Amino acid sequence: MQTFLETLFKEQDYDPNNFFLLAGPCVIESEAIVMEVAGAVAEMCKKLGIPYVFKSSYRKANRTSAGSFTGIGDREALQLLKKPVKRSRFPL
Repeated sequence: MQTFLETLFKEQDYDPNNFFLLAGPCVIESEAIVMEVAGAVAEMCKKLGIPYVFKSSYRKANRTSAGSFTGIGDREALQLLKKPVKRSRFPL
């Protein structure tokens, strides 16, 4: 497990004794939201020495109503997950 984590976080400076964070919006709603959340959380984690993995669903099928928003479409959402994150416009 340690080798996997070292490989996963090799691009990040962090304290290996710290926990790691998996976080992001419940479902991808737009490119702007994905980039803003990922950028802001990544900056916070970098300052705190916490390794970070962005996590968001490309489709959210388990909604209480069949008419609820489930995502922007599989292809578009998956393309957004592949894009590199830009710096947040809200510096910390």
